[in-house]
Amino acid sequence: MSQALPIIYSKNQGFDKQIDDGIVGFSIESKNCDDICQHIMKILEVYEGLSENALSYSGMFDWTLINDKYYKLYANALPKRM
Repeated sequence: MSQALPIIYSKNQGFDKQIDDGIVGFSIESKNCDDICQHIMKILEVYEGLSENALSYSGMFDWTLINDKYYKLYANALPKRM
């Protein structure tokens, strides 16, 4: 995504449902060749929009932002000192 490339990802696996289907790419049935082919063709039809979205949404996976979220989560979970 950080390279402005649309993605294809397996349904009900790690990346699925992180971003709504059709925004940065498509979820597919990983063992279904027809499904894979159909979604590759879909990507080619709307490549420019998916590409722009992929680049925009890639910031969600910036480790600095992720680190800050985890830090705040753990800091809030710790008992408060008096």
